[in-house]
Amino acid sequence: MRISQILLVAGLLMVVFVVGGFIYSDRVGEQVRLAFDSRFRVLQASDAQSRLVESTFESFTWRNARTRRMWNERHRVLVDRLKSLNEQLAAEAEFDSIDVEEVEKLSAVFEEMQSLFRFDGDDGEVSTVGIDARFQQLIIKLATLRSRLETAEERMAQNILALTDRGRGIQLTLLLTFALISVGIAGWIALAILRPIGKLQAWSQQVADGRLDSKVEIRGGNELAQLARALNQMVNALDESMVRRDELVREVAHRREAQRRLADANKRLETSIDYLQQFAYAASHDLQEPLRTITSYLQLIDRRYREQLDDDGREFIEFVTDAAGRMSELIEGLLRFSRVETQGEPLRTISAHAVVEQVLADHARLVEESSCRVDCADLPMVRGDPGQLRQLFANLIRNAIVYRGEAPPVISISAQRVESKDPAAPRRWLFSVQDNGIGIDAEYHERIFQIFQRLHTRAKFPGTGIGLALCRRIVERHGGKIWVESRLGEGSRFSFTLPDAREVELTNASDDAEQELANDTR
Repeated sequence: MRISQILLVAGLLMVVFVVGGFIYSDRVGEQVRLAFDSRFRVLQASDAQSRLVESTFESFTWRNARTRRMWNERHRVLVDRLKSLNEQLAAEAEFDSIDVEEVEKLSAVFEEMQSLFRFDGDDGEVSTVGIDARFQQLIIKLATLRSRLETAEERMAQNILALTDRGRGIQLTLLLTFALISVGIAGWIALAILRPIGKLQAWSQQVADGRLDSKVEIRGGNELAQLARALNQMVNALDESMVRRDELVREVAHRREAQRRLADANKRLETSIDYLQQFAYAASHDLQEPLRTITSYLQLIDRRYREQLDDDGREFIEFVTDAAGRMSELIEGLLRFSRVETQGEPLRTISAHAVVEQVLADHARLVEESSCRVDCADLPMVRGDPGQLRQLFANLIRNAIVYRGEAPPVISISAQRVESKDPAAPRRWLFSVQDNGIGIDAEYHERIFQIFQRLHTRAKFPGTGIGLALCRRIVERHGGKIWVESRLGEGSRFSFTLPDAREVELTNASDDAEQELANDTR
């Protein structure tokens, strides 16, 4: 049985017992009050009887009108008090009522005694014929009434004493019973509640000391036993979680060590990349001078000794000169590729439309000679490096013209806003450069963005294989991505993303405001 139910039942029993005891005590008290009231009325009647006896003697002695009126008045008072006493005694079965009619008849006896008085006109003497008999009759009846009243008063006093003793006994019984119930409840609380709580306290100290394998045993199905079982389960789960935590700590330590090693490797890789960029820049720059010397001397030999050389010699010189030109283009491409990160301008807000217009102006001759049509939509403001964005659009437009089919090339340039999956990241613009050229097979969509990767021979399409790799590096420096969607013979669409200038400005302004607020807080 649950502790709360036991306490509820015990409390209800105590309430019922106490309320019943008080109700019974109240009934006994009411009986005592009625007994006292009855006794009081008996005493009033006895007092009225005594006064009537006194008036009877006075009337017998003085025999005048005043004593007669006094006797009648006191007789009426006695009758009224006896009637009131009878009304009270009617509520108590153990007492008999007083015969009021006998008392009322005393008035007739008194009148007869008064009528027997004879007055002599000369000497005032009175005749006493029959007076003594009437007087004795009155005194006897009043004495009998007195005896009955005294008997009733004595019995009422005994009844009051008995009721008082009974009330005290009930009170004592209530007190003793309440004390016994309280002692029983206290003992039960000590065994069923305090003792288990002591076990829980000792067990909790063991758990606090780190002994998670300890258990607390409390038998029964009450709340404390259920609590003990729940606490045992909780400590078991805590023990398992501590084991998992230790495993996680070891795993975190391993991951941190792996991250440290990875950071060291990244640092060494960045250093190597810096060295490679410096080497590529230095090598490209240093190769320019001997290459220019070779080209210059080949041109000089061609001018001076062309007539002295046979056809094979002249062809060899043309091959070497062409190779030197291609090598110069490769060196220039490597220089641009290595300078994307190291010598780029700071990113700022620029008009993408103005950049495209400038690129088209620079390539106006190539566009005109190829009968190319360029459709450019209204392009937005972006955050970027003007020189590198010019290089990006120039490479894509030039490729669309170079890798054209039989029909005149048609190039469409557009942009649309795209939402980022990360709510905290700024929104971006998606640019598209679409052509009607020869297209690209799907298996080469990723390969074409790698450096020195060509899909055609130089005899068919000129190029160095660096242009699209340079485009990818420029877009990645701006925090975007570039990809191609194309099918062989159906043209190509190159897409890339650039940050929205207004979103970046709002983000920077918010960051600056938060920094100022943090500084003011400090």
